Amino acid sequence: IGPRAGLAAAARAVWERTSRPERGAEFRLFFAVYGRALQAPGAFADFLAHVVAAWMGTLIAAQPADLDESVAARRATLVIASLRGLLADLLTTGDSERVHDAAEHFLASLEE
Repeated sequence: IGPRAGLAAAARAVWERTSRPERGAEFRLFFAVYGRALQAPGAFADFLAHVVAAWMGTLIAAQPADLDESVAARRATLVIASLRGLLADLLTTGDSERVHDAAEHFLASLEE
């Protein structure tokens, strides 16, 4: 996804990439490391500094250039948190139909 592609398109690309069944093991490991990092932030400072920042930059850059920076950051934060929660739900329950339906509803709301 390139700069200014739109938040909805960028979020959809992230969801499609991260929710693929073949990526399940990778994201189970991600959540395990994330949880461990929250338990020992000093030992995982570099991970914690970058885990959200990388996606924030991408999602902010996907939004209109003239959008207020605080609004773009707020919207990017909501996308990251929502997709992370949906992914955790998918990995926890394996209920692909329900979670993908919820994800689609969320992604469609970004297009409005």
